[in-house]
Amino acid sequence: MESLLGDQFSDTLVFCCAEFERLSSAILATIHNDIQVASRHAHSLKSNAAHFGASSLSEVARTIEQSLNNHNTA
Repeated sequence: MESLLGDQFSDTLVFCCAEFERLSSAILATIHNDIQVASRHAHSLKSNAAHFGASSLSEVARTIEQSLNNHNTA
């Protein structure tokens, strides 16, 4: 990815990390109030992480999304 983005890589990496953090916080903020909204945030985190090659984070977000879709917030 670094060779593809060149000078933009550092800024893109900072943006991705900030976005991952924002979505994680949004999940935590909504998980006990609105499961559907929390699930959408988890879905976005899953997709964004996968798009930028963060496969472990994407897999964790997928698990969270599935749990929320099954109304499991434990």
